[in-house]
Amino acid sequence: MKLACTVAPAWGDTNPMLHRQSLSLSLQGLRSLGAVRINAKRKSAGPCDMDVRVFPTSPAIRISTSLDLVSKG
Repeated sequence: MKLACTVAPAWGDTNPMLHRQSLSLSLQGLRSLGAVRINAKRKSAGPCDMDVRVFPTSPAIRISTSLDLVSKG
């Protein structure tokens, strides 16, 4: 059995790092398999807006729901 660990410099940096690495491997002709969460960076994005990208062929898919300002959990 092989085990591995991925560590990013700061909290929340692992998913962006994995996304960049997968894109880089793709540009080199290598195929990554898996899913990476991408936090949305849009003006209208709320604090919990998230997308996921399933490699190798999926575009970003929204996995969160936008709620208005008066919504309660």
